[in-house]
Amino acid sequence: MLGLLLWGLNHLFLIAAFFKQDPRYEPLLAARGQDTAQYFAWIKALTTTWSIPNYFAPWHTEAAQHVPLMWLIGQVNRVVQVSEAAIYLAAHILLYAAGGIVYLLFLRVFARSRREAVYCTLVALCILPTRAYLLLPVLARGRPGWRWSAGFDSFAGGASGDGFFQGVSSSLTVTLGTVGVLLALLLIGRYLDSGSPRDLWGAAVWNGLLTLFHPFEFVTLLPASALTLLWVSASGKKPIGKAIGECMILGIPSTAAALLYVSGAAVPWLKVATDLNRFEQPFHLDRLLILGLPLLAIVGVTLFTAQAARSWKDRLLTLYVLIAVAVFFVPFAPWPRLGGLYYVAAIVAVHRWQDLLAGRLTPGLRKLAGAAAYGVLALALIAHVYFRYASFRIGLEANETPDVVGAVASVEERAVHAWLARQPHVDRQLVLAPHPYATWFTTIPMHSFGSHFLFSLTYPTQRDQADRFFAGTLGDEKARQLLARYGVHWILLPADSNAAKTYIESAGAALRFQTASLALYEVAGAEMKPFPKLTKTQPGVYEWLEAR
Repeated sequence: MLGLLLWGLNHLFLIAAFFKQDPRYEPLLAARGQDTAQYFAWIKALTTTWSIPNYFAPWHTEAAQHVPLMWLIGQVNRVVQVSEAAIYLAAHILLYAAGGIVYLLFLRVFARSRREAVYCTLVALCILPTRAYLLLPVLARGRPGWRWSAGFDSFAGGASGDGFFQGVSSSLTVTLGTVGVLLALLLIGRYLDSGSPRDLWGAAVWNGLLTLFHPFEFVTLLPASALTLLWVSASGKKPIGKAIGECMILGIPSTAAALLYVSGAAVPWLKVATDLNRFEQPFHLDRLLILGLPLLAIVGVTLFTAQAARSWKDRLLTLYVLIAVAVFFVPFAPWPRLGGLYYVAAIVAVHRWQDLLAGRLTPGLRKLAGAAAYGVLALALIAHVYFRYASFRIGLEANETPDVVGAVASVEERAVHAWLARQPHVDRQLVLAPHPYATWFTTIPMHSFGSHFLFSLTYPTQRDQADRFFAGTLGDEKARQLLARYGVHWILLPADSNAAKTYIESAGAALRFQTASLALYEVAGAEMKPFPKLTKTQPGVYEWLEAR
């Protein structure tokens, strides 16, 4: 029940979409964001194949991308035959249900009592982005606009979102990362208690599967687990040879799964995408704000009291907290994830309080600390309630604009997709559409210009060109060059973009399908170009430069 309750609280925007009284829209069953469209496109394409091209790039790309999780969902959908949105929603709900069970088992393994489990949960609720704690004074000042909310971008499926307690609009993969970490750690924790090979092998198999489905968390899980096992050996509890063998058992499945992604990185377009999916700034203050003051305080206490951990399980969690936070700040590494960190840090905090701090404080200081803790909890609960209220309101009011928690699709847009999906060879053709329509054409699937912040590879340039095209400010010659250079075959023209109609007429495009506010044009004979050589012009930016 815990998991289903969390899913409901985190998806009030989706539920609100069913109450939207506007015949122009229909519920999407998911957040209308670029990553959601990406998942739908992958599920659709992977229903019939194991390797897919990059539909978000405006070029012919090698079918070399493997997404095992979406492939598995696609295979299930071959049997049940529902929409991609419906199967994705069902998978996410099931994962939340499993996550609730895993979290309770996690507490059973690491919390020393039921009361302590409650404290750990309350502390985890308090670990929010720093800006979230500014919410109450901002609201008290009467700042206009209920949409404004301190930390909402982070809380709502952003950099701090973990798909569970902080899960407003977070994706299925983010939830999987969090649940996966908790399951892996509880299996290792059980092994440290029991020494049962079944727990060790269970952890190894699960680590391999988690890496196969979401290849990020093993970067923190494996070092924390291996260092703990080696620490046990260094203390004289077991031979070093046995500890090394345990590390190998844990590491081999994850390493083998990671090789699937490493081998694909040699493909030119995947190499570019991999490079873009990195944090290239050596330090950024926003990263501290995302972690939040409560978590930073816990990390500080943990760092200076690491040797005080009473049990090997506590040492495992201590190492995980320190490694996960360190990885979060490592530059030039794959974009870090915070899966499970909040819940692990909460247990570490409660244990440190009980083992080190509580007994050393005077009664007066203990009362003061208790009052401060209740104050922080009150502010955190206000933020939790407000963010979910805001998501429900956005769900009622959002349309097809790229609001991260909108959950509706335009009926006319769906009609265009349905017509286009029936055309031959559309999966090898390129469409030019304004933002945010561009992203959702990939769910047909087909190639779409400027459709994804990462996988379009030269996204800033593409979006700038598309925006100026539909605003009518690109210029006739540059518009003609744009269409010809990329081989644009289809153009979607909304009624409010008539300024671009002269560009379409100059290209000789013919009107093929029309609704009340959308018109779809075809440039007969236009063909996409092969994937070109892209040049890295600055960190995080690639360009398709003109040949000299």
